[in-house]
Amino acid sequence: MKIIIGDLRHSTVGRHSTCMPLAVNMIANYTEAFLGKDKISIDIYDDGHEIIHAIEKEPPVILALSNYCWNCELGQLV
Repeated sequence: MKIIIGDLRHSTVGRHSTCMPLAVNMIANYTEAFLGKDKISIDIYDDGHEIIHAIEKEPPVILALSNYCWNCELGQLV
């Protein structure tokens, strides 16, 4: 089962952060532990263009996007 998790960030000049937020990684790790690594494939993205490309290439069964006040409009674009 293909799962894509996105914690989208605005792409302006440079990157706002080089680190993936802890919560998104914890969700991915818990999901793998709960469902089993052999049954699922999880990809994590923070760039809107990359996540759209990944969805077009291989549509996921589950798409999960973080929702913060600074990125709520980005999720609507995906």
